[in-house]
Amino acid sequence: MKHEQKKEIISKYAREKGDTGSPEVQIALLSVRIDALTAHLNEHKKDNHSRRGLLGLVQKRRRLKNYLQKNNPEAFRRISEELDNIKVAEKAAKVEKTAAVKKAKTDKKAEKKAKPEKVKVEKTEKKAPKKTSKKK
Repeated sequence: MKHEQKKEIISKYAREKGDTGSPEVQIALLSVRIDALTAHLNEHKKDNHSRRGLLGLVQKRRRLKNYLQKNNPEAFRRISEELDNIKVAEKAAKVEKTAAVKKAKTDKKAEKKAKPEKVKVEKTEKKAPKKTSKKK
């Protein structure tokens, strides 16, 4: 996560200026890290060390959400809705992208089928079998 992105998230979810440790800020920052790690693991399926780190981040976010829900339900609802809206928007963009990729692939296949295939010319000449000398 880049420094500018982190500053933007902190300023968006902070309770007051200079607030970096409130549960809302921590949940938002963890959500961004979780999304980045999830994308990494979709590409690198056998990276179990990063998968373990991801599970730890998810657990930490879950604990912070539980704490926030008990102590400040209004803030919990607000941040949950905002993060869910962001996820829905990202998911919609991803669906559009995959649909475009699939369409491009089907277009390529259609182009290949439309091209006339070269006819293979078979050779009619056969090689004479090798003569081997037999020992008597």
